Amino acid sequence: MIKLKIKHFPPIERECELDLGKNLIIFVGPNNSGKTYVSQLIWSIFHKPKETDFLNHLIQSPHIKQIEKLVKRDGDISFLRIDEKVINLIRKALEEFLHNELPNIYGDGISYEDIKFNIQIDAKELLKHIRHQRYDYKIRFLPFFGGVKKRKNSYKVNFLVNPDKLKGRFQVLLAIALRDILVKPLTGVDKTFYLPAFRTSIPIVISKLIKAQSDSIVEGKIHERKTYTEPVEKLIFDTLLEISDYKKHRLRIISPGTILNPKNPQLRNKLIKILNGQIQVDVAEEVVPIPSFSYSSENLKLPMPLSSSMVNQLSLFYVLFEAYLPGKLFFIIDEPEIHLHPETKVRFAEFLIEFVKSGNKLLLTTHSTLFVQVLENYLLLGKLKKTLPQEELKELVDNYLELKPELSLNPDTVGAYFFSGKEIIPYEDRGFGLLLSNFAESLKSVFSDSKILRTEILKLASSKNGKDESQKE
Repeated sequence: MIKLKIKHFPPIERECELDLGKNLIIFVGPNNSGKTYVSQLIWSIFHKPKETDFLNHLIQSPHIKQIEKLVKRDGDISFLRIDEKVINLIRKALEEFLHNELPNIYGDGISYEDIKFNIQIDAKELLKHIRHQRYDYKIRFLPFFGGVKKRKNSYKVNFLVNPDKLKGRFQVLLAIALRDILVKPLTGVDKTFYLPAFRTSIPIVISKLIKAQSDSIVEGKIHERKTYTEPVEKLIFDTLLEISDYKKHRLRIISPGTILNPKNPQLRNKLIKILNGQIQVDVAEEVVPIPSFSYSSENLKLPMPLSSSMVNQLSLFYVLFEAYLPGKLFFIIDEPEIHLHPETKVRFAEFLIEFVKSGNKLLLTTHSTLFVQVLENYLLLGKLKKTLPQEELKELVDNYLELKPELSLNPDTVGAYFFSGKEIIPYEDRGFGLLLSNFAESLKSVFSDSKILRTEILKLASSKNGKDESQKE
């Protein structure tokens, strides 16, 4: 339902369009081509705490006043009919909000004057969703009581309160209703997590951050949470806040000695097999409980600093699944392949596909040819699933392929983009699925050189063997 157009967004110069409605979004391309920058921008759109910030922006924007003029009276009840005009005003407010948020996301390292981006909303699709939506919100503005109601199969939002009595506060009520009814369905997810490429140290960072917070609390230095270094580190900190309760200063759901077991059995079993063990959290008995992470397998228990880079890399996924599996999740992962053996890359790629097919959303950036090839194979299998007779497909899978047919991907639900350094080029379905060909082009010269060198070595070996034989004679 939502697309993003960007231009002059460092280092991207040309205008490009990203379809954020896809369940699986893949970014590939050279280093420093803008993949992480754009990922952070998308995170800011989907990140749930931003909804409160957007609400404050909307209340103060001229757009809410324009929408208020569209509110009609029907006796003691006021109502607003949601239509494309209302959606467009909300879209403008969302664009302005995101542009104002750019310095908070990226800091002072870039110029924001020339950056242009706009959000495109499929109004018909959104209206279709709104029509089937039921909404009931109770409000208390002393001395008035009221609420907002929207019946199913209706575009009309009823306000059970007199706007004249609420005066300026009616705009607050109106903004809350519009945020809940219009903006939240656009994202379509319950929780969004940004997982940066250097996540291997995050389990240790979690402990250190909470320890630093607790020390300050004991000394009476702080009484509320603080943000840390900008800009990328803020994304990490916000992720940590998502899995931590800083009011109680302990990890949610986790008690001392807890073995973290993801609640989805299939994903749980797959992740445990990849890890070949589990993540355990021990909590020190101090004024403020301090968690420490460790890895445990059948005959082994190691603290995170001594555990493998693979365990550290995947441990955050483990904690997130324990804390927030209910609802639809959106993982934005920078380079999920880092520190993984080729065999583990294949298994983790299949794990992430299963994560998406379980009703979740995933955006990943990658430099791994193997990781991309796994995703591409399941895209091609999904293409064949649509066109090949079922018996022929079964024979192909049973006798020739090592793929899992239940993980086949529908190309219509996948968006793949190549970042050239100056532009973002979408991969198109040309009848063979989304073929991510740029990796093969990058490796062509390497394989060509390898072939030539091996041929020359074989020639030398053959020549030497010939000389040895002639000398024997």
